[in-house]
Amino acid sequence: MMTLNHGLSGYVCAQVALPVLRRRAPISPRALSGAVALGAMVPDLDIVTRAIVGRGAYFSGLWYAHRGASHSILGTLVLGLLLATLLYRPVVARDAPHPVRSFAWLAGAAWAGGLIHIFGDLFTPGWRMPLFWPLDARFGAWRHIGWFSPYLLWLFLGAIALGTLAERG
Repeated sequence: MMTLNHGLSGYVCAQVALPVLRRRAPISPRALSGAVALGAMVPDLDIVTRAIVGRGAYFSGLWYAHRGASHSILGTLVLGLLLATLLYRPVVARDAPHPVRSFAWLAGAAWAGGLIHIFGDLFTPGWRMPLFWPLDARFGAWRHIGWFSPYLLWLFLGAIALGTLAERG
């Protein structure tokens, strides 16, 4: 369920940014929005750890555990590049006038989604994340906000309002 929430937050942020990005991006608004939304969900693919190695590894502090390397700036970059590689041919390649630039935009959108994901996780209770992995420092788990955050709700509503104003202006 939380992964879908991350996808929604990525989609909303992409919709807010589209009026500006649409003018410069060599790929379609649909591809940009989709890449951000999917990129925002990809860090939670670390659930595979639980299926392969078990519950103990999933909840450990190991790099492949939940909120491990996949929830870091470098990890989201790697995941964004992998996602862009998977999406490029079916979504962008046939219409791309500038293939390298188009791939870079798709990868950047997926990475932005991953960064939105880890930003959102900073506000949820649970494990602290190694944002600067492979360095050991961990951040987040600001428990006073809780699973449902009226702060984030107002942030999203404000972002939607700003996006609407930007599109009309």
